[in-house]
Amino acid sequence: TMDQHKMENLVIYPEDLDMKDYLHKDSSKDSTIYQLYSVCIHIGESINSGHYYSYCKRGDKWYKFDDSYKPRLSLPNEYLDNPNAYILFYERMWLN
Repeated sequence: TMDQHKMENLVIYPEDLDMKDYLHKDSSKDSTIYQLYSVCIHIGESINSGHYYSYCKRGDKWYKFDDSYKPRLSLPNEYLDNPNAYILFYERMWLN
């Protein structure tokens, strides 16, 4: 059987992510800036069990969504400093 355990490495991730250095040089005419809009958090020791919740951005405000809590408004950068971040969702910011 395969050993299934949760990795606990701290990953630092920005709210604004510039992908310019990772794209083909001809892609530079398009926007290379991506903005974080959601973070999925996993609490638990195993990949087979635990609890999930998320932080989602709407406009300038962040909301916390959890089964047992109502969403909160205007969170501090708790979503950026969380070592239990599991999945990050970014969207491309288009130039006007």
